[in-house]
Amino acid sequence: MFARKISTRVLPALCVLTLALGCQKPGESGDEETAAAYTDADLGLLKNFTDDVVLVTYHDMESKSLVLKDALITLRDSPSEAAFQAARDAWLSVRTPWEQSEGFLTGPVDSQGLDPAMDTWPVQPNEISEEIAKVEGDRLRDLSQVGVSAKGFHAIEFLLFGEEGSKTLATQTPAERSYLVSLASSVHDVISVLLTSWEESFEGGPSYRERLLNSGVAENGAFATSRAAIDDIVEKLSGIADEVGTVKIGGPHGDKTAPIESEYSDNSVRDFQDNIRGLRFVYQGSTTGAVNAFSIKSRVKAKNPALDTQVEQLIDDAIAAIQGIPAPFRTSAASPAADAKITAAETVLRELRDLLATDVAEAVK
Repeated sequence: MFARKISTRVLPALCVLTLALGCQKPGESGDEETAAAYTDADLGLLKNFTDDVVLVTYHDMESKSLVLKDALITLRDSPSEAAFQAARDAWLSVRTPWEQSEGFLTGPVDSQGLDPAMDTWPVQPNEISEEIAKVEGDRLRDLSQVGVSAKGFHAIEFLLFGEEGSKTLATQTPAERSYLVSLASSVHDVISVLLTSWEESFEGGPSYRERLLNSGVAENGAFATSRAAIDDIVEKLSGIADEVGTVKIGGPHGDKTAPIESEYSDNSVRDFQDNIRGLRFVYQGSTTGAVNAFSIKSRVKAKNPALDTQVEQLIDDAIAAIQGIPAPFRTSAASPAADAKITAAETVLRELRDLLATDVAEAVK
């Protein structure tokens, strides 16, 4: 929805808009022309990240969350096996952009606590039961004061799939179906807040998009320098590789009592893959498989083609290794027969994490 081309007029335009605050170029002092070019390149990367990855993914998520809400309304008002399956499918569909977005858990989703409001796991079935007991017919509930362990994606998952996928239409109560609509409405509301923060206003001021693009340019920038903003993006890439390898996969693999994400739907392995696909979106600067000229990949490749090849190979290897983990993960995590495949995934994810945190982080400077 935003223009993709970064112009040499961008920096002066931003300076005019923020003249009262003052305008400074990021980077080290020195040749003015070199500093301006460096700034345009950084602004190009930040704009590509924002417009071609973050907002594209969030809009996809918002659209699919509405489909989920509508599917659950249909299930509540006209319960049938077809409606039940459609609701399950809608949940699985919206999980894809959400898990992909975990490759860039930066900005409002982090600072405003929107992640736990949507994606806390494990859920607490007893707390969910207590909230269902408060349901009054088809009345939509305000869940803003409900604990995060009784709402969000995984509360919906629990009520649609059940323990070990055991939930059926016949075992689902009208109160559960009504609560599901409230849960989906709450998730959609949180995503709407997320989009508003990025596109319209963040914390009562300019949008987070504007603040991010102003990093190192104006005092209302999200970061003191454009380099700091880019460093944060790369740090988040390393972070999601670490989380998938050591927490989501490594946790249950090493501790049979550790919680497993998306265990009720048996969607865990797909979730993990989508996390790494989201990482690739950020690296390539695109959700389509194309490579943006201002992307992290383009910057790394220009400086060190061999490093770029290594990163892309590790991303491929990580997705393939995760896909090789036998499903469902809730059983394979503790199965000696799956140990070698799970260990292989953990190993390649550590290698990807370390490469992003060191060589890639240095190459984007």
